[in-house]
Amino acid sequence: MERPKYLQFFNRVSVLILLLLILIPVSACGQFSARILKVDSLQNQLVVNVPDNGSPIIKQMNYPIFKLREADIDNSGKNAFILGVIKRTKFDTTHCKRINIWKVENNAIVPLWLGSKMSHPLYDFELKKDNAVQTICTIENEKDGLYLIAQYKWHSFGLKFIRYIKREITLDIAYHTLQNEL
Repeated sequence: MERPKYLQFFNRVSVLILLLLILIPVSACGQFSARILKVDSLQNQLVVNVPDNGSPIIKQMNYPIFKLREADIDNSGKNAFILGVIKRTKFDTTHCKRINIWKVENNAIVPLWLGSKMSHPLYDFELKKDNAVQTICTIENEKDGLYLIAQYKWHSFGLKFIRYIKREITLDIAYHTLQNEL
């Protein structure tokens, strides 16, 4: 007996990191947002499930993905996919960590913002709510092997710097602050 095609697909990509998420209504009207189905870090793919589409949408990235988060970053009522990527850009030819933001529109994964740099070289990031506004808190490399934590929010087109939360701290203190104090 032949297995269904979707099972064959999952068997072929058994090395994937699977992020199985439950569809959650984003409004009282019962509208659903697209949800991440999985990230294939070996093939640099983002696979998104759109409830009304019936089949996943696959976006092939031409660079490594080191982190993935999901939130309504632009307050549109639909989740965006906040990716930590390692790539170079047109204006910065150095391969380094950057934040890219993607959304599903018309059954396609499209860029919302392809950031080039933060205030300092990016090390890591997390999403945090600040007075009901979704923000991105970053750990960035600072001088002398120390780190800082900065906070950004969506502003028209792209991320706007809000403030430095802590500066000239160790990486352990930066992660502790990000996970426990914000």
